[in-house]
Amino acid sequence: FEADDGGMRSNGSWAWGTPTYPDTLEAQSGVNVWATNLDGDYESNAADWLLLPCNVNLAALDNPVVGSVGWFDIELDWDFAYQVVDHDGDGVFDIMAEWTGSSEGWHWGYGIFSEEHAASENAGVGMLLISDATVTAAGLYLDDIFISSGPAMEVSTEAMADTVMPGESSGHPFVIENTGGLPFSYDVMASSVGDG
Repeated sequence: FEADDGGMRSNGSWAWGTPTYPDTLEAQSGVNVWATNLDGDYESNAADWLLLPCNVNLAALDNPVVGSVGWFDIELDWDFAYQVVDHDGDGVFDIMAEWTGSSEGWHWGYGIFSEEHAASENAGVGMLLISDATVTAAGLYLDDIFISSGPAMEVSTEAMADTVMPGESSGHPFVIENTGGLPFSYDVMASSVGDG
């Protein structure tokens, strides 16, 4: 978002530029962000949208995800920011993720599209801030928004069953290959079955 606003569409208090509030907040990269308000708290009774500049053909991507780095301070359990998608062009957006409270710093976040959403050739994707009539806060700040192919995992193994006596160990080699566009993490767990 350095050269321009990325063509994002917005209403309400969403604004693009250099944040000046809170006074210690700086963009995650460069100097410009999209925010619910660059120089103050978001408004009461808000229903403010920020939408990607055009609809997206999610079906052309493998395991599509939407991601960004975000910072938020939103009235806990009363006001909410939502990541939303309209997968069939009917104007009804489904919630993919929600935030309330404080992030206490910039954090990367990813939204994984459901199978139904991922099949869309014309998906609208965006953010929504909803607030009540009383307390407000600094709001939601976004930087480095993207949609891409997400992580995918292929595991190739041989059968991993073995009989091991107490005090013995057994090892089984396997390969995990990330065939998607983003990193992923995994845990390998072993289980044992006793004889009663």
